[in-house]
Amino acid sequence: MRHPIREVFEADIRGFFDHLQHDWLMKMLALRIGDPGILRLI
Repeated sequence: MRHPIREVFEADIRGFFDHLQHDWLMKMLALRIGDPGILRLI
């Protein structure tokens, strides 16, 4: 490391998944994953 660290950021992502719309998530995953068996596992 050549430069000193000036800032540290912390994020809590647990709350993100609590408020995520699961129907929307599955639609977006279906665009990228073509295997229905994998989608069922998710």
